[in-house]
Amino acid sequence: MALQQNIQVEADIGKAFDNALMSLAGGYYGSRDRCDYDSRTAVTSSVVDTLRTSLRTAGYANAGDGGEAVYRRVSSEPVHPGKVQSADGAWWEIGSNELNVLQFGAIADGASDCYDAFQDALAACRSCNKKRLLIPAGTYRCTRPGLFNTGGSTNGFSFVGAGMGATVIRFINGNAATQAENNYLYTNVNTDLRINFVGIRFEGDSVAKNSRFGRIASSGTAQSIRFWDVMWYEFEGITTCEGGATSSEMLYVGCKASNIYGVAFRIDNIQSVNHNHHGCDYEVCLDDVFYISKGGMLNVFGGSIIIGGNGVTTGAVIHLADTSGVGIGFNNWTYNFYGVRTELKDHSQFLNGEGQGHVNLIGCNTEVITGSEPNRAVYLLYHGLMMAANMTRLNGRAHLQADNSTAFANRNRPATLIATDCLLGSRFSVTRDNVSNAGGRGKAILERCKPFSLPSGISEPQDQCLGWNEGSNAFAVPKRIATIKNHVRAGGLPLPGQVLQLKLPIGAVVTGVRLYHPSENGPDDQVYVLGNSDGSVVHSTWLFDISTAQTLQTTGYWQCDSDTNRTLHFTGGARNSNESYTGYCEVEYIA
Repeated sequence: MALQQNIQVEADIGKAFDNALMSLAGGYYGSRDRCDYDSRTAVTSSVVDTLRTSLRTAGYANAGDGGEAVYRRVSSEPVHPGKVQSADGAWWEIGSNELNVLQFGAIADGASDCYDAFQDALAACRSCNKKRLLIPAGTYRCTRPGLFNTGGSTNGFSFVGAGMGATVIRFINGNAATQAENNYLYTNVNTDLRINFVGIRFEGDSVAKNSRFGRIASSGTAQSIRFWDVMWYEFEGITTCEGGATSSEMLYVGCKASNIYGVAFRIDNIQSVNHNHHGCDYEVCLDDVFYISKGGMLNVFGGSIIIGGNGVTTGAVIHLADTSGVGIGFNNWTYNFYGVRTELKDHSQFLNGEGQGHVNLIGCNTEVITGSEPNRAVYLLYHGLMMAANMTRLNGRAHLQADNSTAFANRNRPATLIATDCLLGSRFSVTRDNVSNAGGRGKAILERCKPFSLPSGISEPQDQCLGWNEGSNAFAVPKRIATIKNHVRAGGLPLPGQVLQLKLPIGAVVTGVRLYHPSENGPDDQVYVLGNSDGSVVHSTWLFDISTAQTLQTTGYWQCDSDTNRTLHFTGGARNSNESYTGYCEVEYIA
C-alpha cells in the first residue's frame, strides 16, 4: 500500500512539472491543437511551436484574474487591441466567442482606471464583429467621459453586466468642470442604433455632483437605446435627447435611480417619440424627473417616483417647458402615466405645464408631503388629464393655476384640467388671470369626481376657487352603488333591533345615501339609521310615513378611513311591530 501511494505522489509531481514546463516553453511538450498559459503576459515571453494554431490563457496579467481567453494564430498583426505576440514573433488574435473587459486589462477593484481597457475591448468588438461586451462582477473606476462610446456607426450592440447589484461603473471625472456638456459616459451623435445596457449600476461623483450618463443627439439616426436592470446613483442627469429630428424608442425596463441632482430625463428633440419606462423606481430626484422642451411621446408603466427630500426641491415629475408643443412636434405631445406611485416632497410638483401637451394619469396614486407651506401639486397653463387617479396630500393641496403673463396671450387654452373618476385632495383652484385670448379664465372640468373633506387645521385656499357645481365644472354623479337589504325576511328594511351590515373598501368616500320604500300599510313615523359599526358616527337618520311611497336622500361626505368607518350598519324598523317593510338603502361612493 505504501509503495502504491509513493508511486501516485511521484506521478502527480511529474504531471505538475510537465504542465509548468509546457507553460514556460510555449507548449512545446503539449498538444498541437491547444496549449495553456498562465496569462497573456506569459505568452509574450514564450516560443510557440510553429505547428500550433491556437492557445488558451488562464488570465490577462495573472492566472485567475478573469481575463482568460482563447487566441488563434494569424498571419499578420491584427488591427485592434485583441492580440498578443509571442517571443518567436508570431501574432495571435483573440478568438473567444464572447469578449469581456477583463481580457483587455480592466481591474475591477474600484481604484484602477479602466477607461483604456474598455476602449480596447470596444475596438476589438468592432473589428471582430462581436455584438456584445461582457462586464463581469466588480467595481470599475472611470476618470474620463465617453467610456461607452462605440467609436463609429454601430447597429446592434449590448453592454452586459452581471446585474445592478454586482457590476458597478464608478464615474469620477476630475476635469468635469472644464468639459461641461461633454461630461457623459455615453455620447451618441447620429451614430448608434439599437444599443443595450443590461445589469449595471452606474455611480457618479457624490462630491462634485456633476456626473452625467448619456447624450443622444440626432437628426434622424440615433434610435433604440435601451436599458434593462440598470441603476444610476449620484448623477447630475441620466439621459439627454436632443437634435433636429427624432430620437425614438428610448426604453427603460426594471431600472432604478437615486440621488439625481439635476434633470433626470431631458427630452429636447423636436419630435422625440416612444420614450417608455416599465416598472422603474426613480427615488430622491432633486429636480425635474422628465423635462420636455418640444414634443414627443412618453409612457410610464408602473413603478414609483419620489421627487424632493432635500428641503428645497422645486422640480416636477413632468415639466413641459414654454416651448413645448410648437414646431414639427406640435401634434405629437402626449405623456401617459399608468399605475405609477408618486411622492411629492418639499416644494415639488407633479406637473409643471408651462407649454402645451396632454398629460394623462391613469390609475395613479400621488402622495404630496410638504412642510408648512402649501404645495402646488399641479401647475398648468394649458391642458392636463387625470383619469381614475387617487391624489392625496399631507399639509398640501392640489393646485391649478393660470399664468397672468401677457407673454402667453396668443396661446389658446389657459389652465384647463380634466379630471375623471378622481378623489381630489382638496379643491382645485384657478387664479384670475389677465390673458386676453379666447377662454380668458382657466377652467377645471371635473367629471365624476369628489373631494375629500379638508382635515382640521387646513384652511380652504384663499385664491379664487371654482365650486364643484358651478361654471365650467361639469359634474356628474359617481357610478358606484351598493345596496343594503334584508335578505332574511321578505321586505328588505331591517326588523326592529336588527342590524344590516355593508363593508366598503378601505379609503372609499361615501358621497350620498338614499332610502327607498313603496306605499305600504303600516304604522306611521318609522325611524331608520345608517352609521358606522360602533355607533360613534351617524351618517343618516330617517323618519317617515311608511304608508306613503317615499325616497329620502342624505348628502355629505363620509371617509371610510378605518375598519370601523368602512363597516356601515343599517338599523331601525317598526316601533310596535315585528314586520319587515319593503325597501332598501342605497349607498353611493367612490373608491
